Amino acid sequence: MLRPLCPCLVIAKSASTSELVEVLNEVGAPVVGTGGVADVLDLISTHSPVIVVLDATSSLADLPVVAGNLTGLPPVRRPALVAVVAPRLLGEVDPSWDVDELIIWPAGAAEVELRVGRARWRRLGLSRDGLLRSGELVIDTRRHAVFVEAREVDLTVREYELLNALVRSRGRLLTRDYLLEQVWGPDYFGGARTVDIHIRRLRAKLPEIEHRIVTVRGYGYRLADPEG
Repeated sequence: MLRPLCPCLVIAKSASTSELVEVLNEVGAPVVGTGGVADVLDLISTHSPVIVVLDATSSLADLPVVAGNLTGLPPVRRPALVAVVAPRLLGEVDPSWDVDELIIWPAGAAEVELRVGRARWRRLGLSRDGLLRSGELVIDTRRHAVFVEAREVDLTVREYELLNALVRSRGRLLTRDYLLEQVWGPDYFGGARTVDIHIRRLRAKLPEIEHRIVTVRGYGYRLADPEG
């Protein structure tokens, strides 16, 4: 199952949408919002999804529009695009459209998880050997190891998960409440101060990139893009 750090935005609505949303949530790709094509950029700005899932089971008309909107975003802010299409429409998909993955609907949970997972890897810049990179920072997701400028950093489980969330957000603001829920779990009763303490510890252990862990006063934190 995918880690619950891959928020998805579902665009357009058809008879299949509710079932699609249910399957995405089931495989660990939580749907943080749904809406129409006209609002796609506003929805991306509001929800900061890693992946945009377009329900194109009824028509492909919206697919090049959404793909074009995403292409216009800076690469570090651009979600991956997963198009969900009916078998009868598959032959009409234009290869020039910038689509990361196709799901032929209906599809089972295993197929949806595979396709969304592949799109997530592309979006986050993960290599085939499980390395997640952000400038001089490298996270080995298979070993749960962190390196900065080739130096291995000893992090606690919470520190690792917190850093992982920041890197995967690709510069997007993550609120303290979001980080609490994703790193400590929805049943954690501690306050937002917990996040601040762990951020301070991360900065101390990662002096090479401490300036990139940016505080957005009153809201939360983001990892600034690497220089150069």
